[in-house]
Amino acid sequence: RSITACLSGGSALPVEVVGRTALVDQLSHRLLGHGGRLLTLVGPPGVGKTTLALAVATRVQHHYPDGARFIPLATVPDARLLATTLLTTIAPGDASRNAPDRRLVELLQQQQLLLLLDNLEQIEGASSLIATLLAECPNVTILATSRERIHLRAEQRCKVPPLNLVAAVELFVQRAQAVDEEFRLTDENRATIAAICQRLDCLPLALELCAARIDLFSPQVMLARLKEQGLD
Repeated sequence: RSITACLSGGSALPVEVVGRTALVDQLSHRLLGHGGRLLTLVGPPGVGKTTLALAVATRVQHHYPDGARFIPLATVPDARLLATTLLTTIAPGDASRNAPDRRLVELLQQQQLLLLLDNLEQIEGASSLIATLLAECPNVTILATSRERIHLRAEQRCKVPPLNLVAAVELFVQRAQAVDEEFRLTDENRATIAAICQRLDCLPLALELCAARIDLFSPQVMLARLKEQGLD
């Protein structure tokens, strides 16, 4: 199904959620009903952690008076810049002379919001700032995505699985139709598309990358190429 994520601090973000409805429901209940205020979605690249996190944040953001903030961190190289990045997103133009981490705490102590921290895995030492925010900002909840757990006592974790085969085929067809509106799932190509999805381990990003080339290769040719060399 399609969701539009209107997270404060950014423009409307279209979020396509295929085969994840039950998981979105489960994670939303965990985020709101569990005593811990840190939930990390863990999984390999391309499994759909960001899309899932955005869908969950969209579902629960109205429970937080100050809304939700989506903060992409893929370009943040180390923990020293993490506080600065968060502060710039939460309070752009802030003129305080306090250290970024202390100023961030000052601001968040006054807010009740959800922080969606995307791609934490490459920031060594990020757990220290996150622990501080959880300890000193009692009304802040953090939803994070990472290839690895954050290793904090307060952390809840969800290992994000690949799509099941039915959902993988649905996603492939959707993305193929975005390129070729005449593309259809038929009795003749169903088994081939299912085999493509299995070759790609039903990973959403891999499915999207392959489906985007449906105007160049037929499903049969695509499957043959995957059998020859796979997808890096």
